[in-house]
Amino acid sequence: MKYRNYYEMIKTVQPDRVALIEDGRIYTYGDIIRQADVVSDRYKGILAGSPEKNICTGNSEKNVAAELGSVIILENDICLIVKDTVALELVYFIGIMKAGKVPVICGGYPDNEELDTIKSIEVPHGAVMGVMTSGTTGSSKVLFRTMESWADYFPVQNKLFSMGGDTVLFTHGSLSFTGNLNLYMGLMHDGGRIVTTRKFDPRYWAKCIDENYVNYIYLIPVKMMALVKSYSKAGGQADNICNAAIKHYITGSQSFGAEEAARVKRIFPECDMLVYYGASEINYITYLTDREFTEDSRLVGRPFPEVDVSIEDDVFVVDNSFGVIGAPRPYKTNDLGFEDEEGRFYFLGRADDIIVVNGRKLSAYKIEEALRKYLGVKNVAVKSVKNGDDESIWAYYESETEKTDESYVNIRQSLADVLEACEIPKHFVRVDSLQKTESGKVLRRLV
Repeated sequence: MKYRNYYEMIKTVQPDRVALIEDGRIYTYGDIIRQADVVSDRYKGILAGSPEKNICTGNSEKNVAAELGSVIILENDICLIVKDTVALELVYFIGIMKAGKVPVICGGYPDNEELDTIKSIEVPHGAVMGVMTSGTTGSSKVLFRTMESWADYFPVQNKLFSMGGDTVLFTHGSLSFTGNLNLYMGLMHDGGRIVTTRKFDPRYWAKCIDENYVNYIYLIPVKMMALVKSYSKAGGQADNICNAAIKHYITGSQSFGAEEAARVKRIFPECDMLVYYGASEINYITYLTDREFTEDSRLVGRPFPEVDVSIEDDVFVVDNSFGVIGAPRPYKTNDLGFEDEEGRFYFLGRADDIIVVNGRKLSAYKIEEALRKYLGVKNVAVKSVKNGDDESIWAYYESETEKTDESYVNIRQSLADVLEACEIPKHFVRVDSLQKTESGKVLRRLV
């Protein structure tokens, strides 16, 4: 069935089915539609011809559309939804869509420069939504999508992901993250149920999972490992507590492999795992299951159904019908990789993951992958630092404890087996936290 927008899609689901449980509050599909109707009716007059305004709703015990939240309405038909509860983001998203405008969920309140940029955008014909991304440049941009560019692929991705009307999915994070929004819409297409929370508390996540009969988890790797750790702490040992109800785990990452899968299996022994690699501009690219993991963390698997993938000049080239408006076909990504003889693809970082040290161009991704292994950490960033005539690589890594000087000597000796001398960091700096994107990628430019 073809839908004009996600409001129409969600409206076809049986209204008394539970759609969302957020921090214990239950919303049926009918609830979401009724509250989206309130949003549409309440703001249609303002949206029709008003200049830029902020809309902050009043209080109501019965109507989620009248709690907190704000929408920034721009003259060019774009409505920015400032990150809030998942329920509010979802209601505003489809309510604004019903009102005939283009919703864009923001990760935070835009600054004046970002707002001026967005106000100058001309909304392309056929756009029903936009997603905001900064990529690696740090400059915000809005990518627009037609309804078909996601919805036509939902049956394919849901089949591959083993998602459907019986799925009870636990996840965490704002809908401003494209991966979350896509999975939510895909699951709601089939009438599934989503369990989520605003709290960043893995022990509370475990409680939500157990109490709501969750059978599917979607979390970025760092959050999944935190959840696994919370189960382990509760049982004293990793093998003491397990949850056989979890049948599937899905994540989008280039840093989840056999070692992480083994830790997940100890807690969720019946869980099948799928890791995908994709891009905001062209949707899903490749995937692999836990049965295909190898010791090579660069492996990202085989192409998704109906997606053609190739490597040209060491760069991923993708051709499908599910890209954003204006994306060329085929689409040449900025990601480096190669294909092996069995048709499996490997990710080697982005073309701009290059640092220059004493005139030599080095791959930051390659160095960071080696550091993750030999430092025993997940989050690390390297950069070139010049101090007088000396230019060298500095490595910044997340850890609760500082390593000894002897440890650094041993790490450098181990790195010498996989890196050239010029690629080995001269200095190591422990930090409590590195800044990351919503998807968990370290923002190297902010180190």
